[in-house]
Amino acid sequence: AELNLYETNGQNARLPFHNGIHIRALLRMVVTLRKLDGLTSVGIVPKAAEIASVFHDLGHAGYPDTWIDSTGRDNIDRAIDGLRESPIINRYPDSCIEMAKDMIRSTRFPHTPHTYPANTPADAIRHYEYIRDADCMWGMIPMFTQHALWALALENGGNVIHDEAE
Repeated sequence: AELNLYETNGQNARLPFHNGIHIRALLRMVVTLRKLDGLTSVGIVPKAAEIASVFHDLGHAGYPDTWIDSTGRDNIDRAIDGLRESPIINRYPDSCIEMAKDMIRSTRFPHTPHTYPANTPADAIRHYEYIRDADCMWGMIPMFTQHALWALALENGGNVIHDEAE
């Protein structure tokens, strides 16, 4: 159900990149990276990573994360607001939701060294990295590269003719 948020959220539905296709691909990549690393899919950390993967671009403005809207909010703030407003927060422990919020914060682009909360376990740090890596890697997969570059250019006000991107 949470994956459908991107189709029903008017802001994301109109974006050529920060939409449900991107979110589904990112979630699959996070799960794949976790499996390749031999980590479990059970527990608070993997669930927090899945939640963060789904919510990390909810309400994205279609502008870089450095852009601040008239209310003083950026893309990360809007994504965390979307998580706070979702009924999903009632299904998981507070510790899981707080970790998901922090994982969303770690996706701020351009990426800067992320400070993890004190006593963050090594497997949690790896999940933070999976999300950040998957968020960038999706646009680098050969069959998606042209779409990603075209879509990001459009979101940032570029004058791109679709034929040029094909």
